[in-house]
Amino acid sequence: MSVIKSHDCKMCGGPLEIDVDRQVYRCNYCGISYDYEYFREDNVAEIAQTALSRGEFCAAKDAYDFILDKDPHDFTALKGLVLCACKWKTIHPILHMSKVYIKDDTPALVYALDNCLPEHKEYFLKIEDLISDIDKYKQAKEEQKELEKDKVSECKIRNGIIELLNANQSRFTDNIVELRKKTTTNGQPLLDIYIFIALFAVAFMSLWLGWWIAVIVALLLIAYAISYNVKKKATYNTLMSEMEPHTKEIERLTNEKDAKVKEAENIKTTYIKKAKALIAMDVELTKA
Repeated sequence: MSVIKSHDCKMCGGPLEIDVDRQVYRCNYCGISYDYEYFREDNVAEIAQTALSRGEFCAAKDAYDFILDKDPHDFTALKGLVLCACKWKTIHPILHMSKVYIKDDTPALVYALDNCLPEHKEYFLKIEDLISDIDKYKQAKEEQKELEKDKVSECKIRNGIIELLNANQSRFTDNIVELRKKTTTNGQPLLDIYIFIALFAVAFMSLWLGWWIAVIVALLLIAYAISYNVKKKATYNTLMSEMEPHTKEIERLTNEKDAKVKEAENIKTTYIKKAKALIAMDVELTKA
């Protein structure tokens, strides 16, 4: 027999001797024996970890599968399969939602949840919970985009009505107001000149055709002004009535969008806290 210094007894920590005849490792201190294949797992674990650290995920997965064939409950191997599925070297990338590509039905995660020991269950449940938060976050962002799309559509309709309102407001009477602001090159108001010309024309017609012509013209102008402003007011009221439901809808969509933005931010904040807690648990379990 020869002492195998690279392996220690898992029960008492004493050095193991190899029994060539029986093809086992034997501890002379506690008497327990181990198959050759038992310690091959230690080497495979090192191979798996090395491959994982190098980003050789296929090789790492093969090594972890070998370990799990012997011990389906091995935490390091179960975690390793999840990391390989994520294309991660460590669990730390889970802090960033954009780097999480696995789903809650990913075979590696399902297998880990089904085969892990009770004391490791929480670890994988936390991963599953984080994936759920990511789905909620994506859903909130998608709903936010839809609300923004609907809001843009409503704004276009309202802006069209506002253009009609502006056109309605800038008609005859408003043009007169604008005309009062305009002057000639020497500072004389244009409106005063136009009024003088109109009065002169009316006076001339009165002298030529009779005073009643002036009265008729004045009455016609007054009637036109009244009917025009009544029509203008009616158009204004109609447009305002058409615009009101769109304004309310825009307000509703804005409030819902703001709520979705806040919801997404809260989900992300909670997610980061949970991810940090998972990483802290990972450190503790690795030490153990």
